[in-house]
Amino acid sequence: CDASNVCSGSCAEVDLQEANSRAWFSTLHMAGDSQGHGGGYGFMRHDWTSEQYGPGARCIDTAHPFQVAISFPLNANGSLAAMQVRLSQPGKPCGVSARVRPEQYLFGGRFGHAEVSKALSEGMTPIISYWKQPGPQGMGWMDGQGGDLQGPCKVSAAEQCTDAVQFSDFSIEDAAAV
Repeated sequence: CDASNVCSGSCAEVDLQEANSRAWFSTLHMAGDSQGHGGGYGFMRHDWTSEQYGPGARCIDTAHPFQVAISFPLNANGSLAAMQVRLSQPGKPCGVSARVRPEQYLFGGRFGHAEVSKALSEGMTPIISYWKQPGPQGMGWMDGQGGDLQGPCKVSAAEQCTDAVQFSDFSIEDAAAV
């Protein structure tokens, strides 16, 4: 299941990465909330800019391999304090980061902090996805300009996204209190 009610119903979901070469989202989702609450760069998300992330960017040049570190620190009560995201690239003068705070997440009168914390503690499979979606609207939901006109792409151009990516060197560690 996932937050968008695909296949076997709706449930909480954690997207570690929804990305292409121009946009990156890391998102917490409560059941039924396909938009979720997250950070990164792209459509209506501005933790960094196209000068910092994208092809030829100063901090993360998406034409080359880069490292991703995502952590889930816990608060004193043992529930999720944040989802912390950091991208870095050898030889670059800077990295980019986002801190997604579940206590700021409200959907349908429900609080994301409790629902996402419970789902994580019960065990779930976090999602990593690379997106390329052709058509006139294509990737507008992720790398489009958005209502504030600050997103990376004025028009959808799926042909500019590579057909394949490589993921490697995963590690999992126990959560720690902050």
